[in-house]
Amino acid sequence: MKNKLLLIGMLCLLAESGLQAQISYGGSPRFLENNTLRNAGSQDLVNDHDFIAMPTFDLDSVMQSDKLNEQNMRGAYPFAYKFFTNIARGKDGTETVLADGTHVWRVGISSAGAYSINLLFTQFDIPEGAQLFIYNSNHSHVIGSFDARNNSPEKLLPTRPVVGDSIIVEYSEPAHATFRGQLVIGEVNHDYRGVLRAEPNTDHATDYLCMRDALFATDLDKTLIRSSVLLIIDGRVLCSGNLINNTNNDGTPYVLTAVHCLNNPAVTSFPRSEEYYVTQAGTIVAFFNYTRPVDDGKMKGAEEMSIAGAYPAAILEKKDIALLELKETPPDYYNAYFAGWNADTQPSPPFTNLHHPLGAVTKYGQSLQNLIRGTYPPYFDANSHWQMPFWDSGSTFGGSSGSPLFDNQNLIVGALTGGASTCDNKSSDWFSSLQVGWAVNGGNNALVNALDPGHSGVRHTLGFDPHELNPIRRAQTDAWVSVASALGQKAKVYNENEDCDLFGVFVQLPATSVSNVSNGHIKIYLGKEEPTNLVTEKLVPVQYWSYDPNATHDFEQKDKTMAVPFETFVALDSLVSVGKHFYVIYQSPTGATSRIVPTDMQALVRDGNPSPYPVDPTHKMWYKRAECDDCQGKMLLSETEQAAGSLRVYATNGQLVETIALAQDQQDAVLQPQPKGSIAIVRVVRGSRSYTLKIVY
Repeated sequence: MKNKLLLIGMLCLLAESGLQAQISYGGSPRFLENNTLRNAGSQDLVNDHDFIAMPTFDLDSVMQSDKLNEQNMRGAYPFAYKFFTNIARGKDGTETVLADGTHVWRVGISSAGAYSINLLFTQFDIPEGAQLFIYNSNHSHVIGSFDARNNSPEKLLPTRPVVGDSIIVEYSEPAHATFRGQLVIGEVNHDYRGVLRAEPNTDHATDYLCMRDALFATDLDKTLIRSSVLLIIDGRVLCSGNLINNTNNDGTPYVLTAVHCLNNPAVTSFPRSEEYYVTQAGTIVAFFNYTRPVDDGKMKGAEEMSIAGAYPAAILEKKDIALLELKETPPDYYNAYFAGWNADTQPSPPFTNLHHPLGAVTKYGQSLQNLIRGTYPPYFDANSHWQMPFWDSGSTFGGSSGSPLFDNQNLIVGALTGGASTCDNKSSDWFSSLQVGWAVNGGNNALVNALDPGHSGVRHTLGFDPHELNPIRRAQTDAWVSVASALGQKAKVYNENEDCDLFGVFVQLPATSVSNVSNGHIKIYLGKEEPTNLVTEKLVPVQYWSYDPNATHDFEQKDKTMAVPFETFVALDSLVSVGKHFYVIYQSPTGATSRIVPTDMQALVRDGNPSPYPVDPTHKMWYKRAECDDCQGKMLLSETEQAAGSLRVYATNGQLVETIALAQDQQDAVLQPQPKGSIAIVRVVRGSRSYTLKIVY
């Protein structure tokens, strides 16, 4: 019987998957559903006595300890005080059974004076259909939902910070759940520095003056910014890191950072156990695309794109190299880029550093100086580091630790350990060396095993862009139209050259004094002359900031207001086809005393009908189906390509199905049988060339 592979066009390697964020999966807490809980007779958590209060602590003593521990390393930047707790479902909070049998558990947690609160669930194991949300007491900042897709073998779930000094955890479980969800909050982290407040932090405003926002750089490859991540570790410290590619070009979510971000040797000694690093990596929350959208030095970047949890892939303590693997692959709309690396000879300038000082949006520095091999005492091996003698622009600061150093080919050569550079004194920073750490220790603790899993012997590789074939972009338009007041005030009009798929919308909102209001809505409409056909809508998690730069005391309590302009990303529940012409409308929150008008809205899109990948004219055809009765899934490869390589087949959710090694001169490959009509993504890598295509079995 004839068994064909029908080639139906070329798409990006990582097709739409079910992953969404930290991954949050959208939806609304019960408190937004017409007061469902209150109508069911449950007590609403609004009074102080409804919250489990954390004890007070000596902030002056904590700040002094932070200062002493900084020493000369750039250091993981501490921002939160940790309380160890045992807040559990069935023991704490209140649980209500709704009319449809849904169980809803809610518990309030407060910590007086906190700018924000983040949690670590030390038991998180919930059934299909259950949802977890976390929000502050005035309902102005919501994260979630988290559901069964966030379950992990370790049963850990770290969460990103929620604004304010009192939060509510809300968990709903369907009546016919397959098992009773287990939830234990083992750690509550009190933010005493204000990581979500306006930038720059007024305590360090002058330290930012020489650090330029990477997104507005004219002398920087902007693709690299998509690989930079801001890390919150253990709920209490900030560091920098970077997605890094491997020789398989398969999108494995490796992040390079510094060991001392996970284990500061100034506080605790080396070595630490493997279990210690497994636990520390499991607490990580990685933020993607944390950039300032407007070059005004004020607007906060969107903080919605995050992933929680990682595994240690290689820990080289005495060389300050930590390679982590995130527990989940970044969803398509994160638009992630996996940077290349150079573990070979002496790298060449100019050098570029991308980093998040004090948790700021992505900054960058550059140097034209040659690196010097040297020793960074007293914690690390001799000659295990590169010394950057001088920055021609920029500097680093606390929180920059773990950030990558790129050479003149935009390849990573190491990650920041420490130094003494400032905006006033741009000299002497130290970076770990991938060259020195490449194959040390052997076993499973070597970088080579993760970054060159096939042990090809190469010492450098280029970056990998999963979306190269069909780029994801912010659609740009200045066109606004007035609409009926029932819809909102104004609509953003998009007229694209190609049919588009819409991931979501970046909403930029101005500073305002409006307080204590419910969330607004984003609505997507189609229509020729005006918005007439509603396609979808989504709540906007409007965030209110408790920080007031004019406050006489850092922890003075005030009504929550949007004291600074900020951007938030509203992810749609699924990819929406909007064609060439569509409208985006922001509808003000209900209960607002005056309408809030966004300063801008930018749609995140990609072309719905991607054009074919450009074929090198010297290669007539890279692939075709085999037309024969006994082909048995055979794919014919280009007769003009002779290099050895590999062929990988991925399911449409990004899962690797099979890998086939391609020998030199090999001109066909036989794929494993799959159900008729199944769709898969095939990536062929031969020599320096790589091609991706979509197939139907």
